[in-house]
Amino acid sequence: MSSITPFVPMLLIYIVYVLRRAFIPSHHEERRAHVFSQHMQAFLLLTYLVLPSVSQIQFRSIRCTEIVDDITTGETISFLRSDTNIDCRSDKHQSFLRIIIPLILVYQLIPVMYFVLLFRVRHKLNPRDIDETTALRIVQSNRTDPDVIPLRFLFKGYSKHYWFWECLEAYRRMVFISGLPLFDSPINRGITGSVVSWGCALIYREVPPFKQTTTNLLNICTLQQITLTFFMATLIETGALVEYGGLNSYAIGSVLTCVNLAFVVAAFGFAYRFFQIKKKKEAEVQKTMNEQLVEYAGSLSNRKRTKSISERGRHDDDDELPAAMKEFVPIGQTPVIVEATE
Repeated sequence: MSSITPFVPMLLIYIVYVLRRAFIPSHHEERRAHVFSQHMQAFLLLTYLVLPSVSQIQFRSIRCTEIVDDITTGETISFLRSDTNIDCRSDKHQSFLRIIIPLILVYQLIPVMYFVLLFRVRHKLNPRDIDETTALRIVQSNRTDPDVIPLRFLFKGYSKHYWFWECLEAYRRMVFISGLPLFDSPINRGITGSVVSWGCALIYREVPPFKQTTTNLLNICTLQQITLTFFMATLIETGALVEYGGLNSYAIGSVLTCVNLAFVVAAFGFAYRFFQIKKKKEAEVQKTMNEQLVEYAGSLSNRKRTKSISERGRHDDDDELPAAMKEFVPIGQTPVIVEATE
């Protein structure tokens, strides 16, 4: 049911789009493109919001566990971990699998859809083989381009060379949210989570995809924090810290909680510093624009004053000429010569 529910608002978005488009004349192509952009953005945002939670529920619905039912015969039974009343070998659950597996495939292809849409406008996101001024103008025009506006939330914040990175991020999140719970053993989950998060931290260290240096640094620190959390959880499950270190799980949990809170405080600190710098830069830009506007207005006023003075001076010079020079006609233009030449 959770996999089908998001299709209802998607259908409503499409119906409203068709109705709005029907009332727009066919020759108003720009308005139609703008309406399509609005509804496409709503559709993509909806898929982006529901993907993690729906994906998690889908994978939970196929995660089964086997236990020995009869020791003498070795017969086992299989039940759903999220609901032990459901027999995974029953015909009802098998019919459910034939429905949910295609839906899982559909939802897992959503990041691929993002990539295809971004790939279509990649020349606008990362212009190449053109001068820097033209490239900057193209990037600035993306704010009003109906083909790019629906996709802004997917590439905003990333460097122009990594316009596709959010597609990879979507799969990374799904690995942690949906993939790791498929492991029956908590130790296996902890080890896998530690290795995956540590590997991601190494990748982000070598390939910083974000525009802001602080964002890249914070992302690496967060991945290291996740690595530490999974590693410590593995040690708690194995009992190594209790047996060899003399630490109990409550002490370890308290330390991890403090570390996580420290990262949260650091994130808020980075965010506050970022917005302060941004606000300061905007104020400086506004001040510079005001100064340039005043300077331009002054130069324009001086130019007009100079022009009026020069025109007045020219008229004054004309007034000072003798009457004979004012009435002078070249000999070639006299009526007699003109008549003779004709």
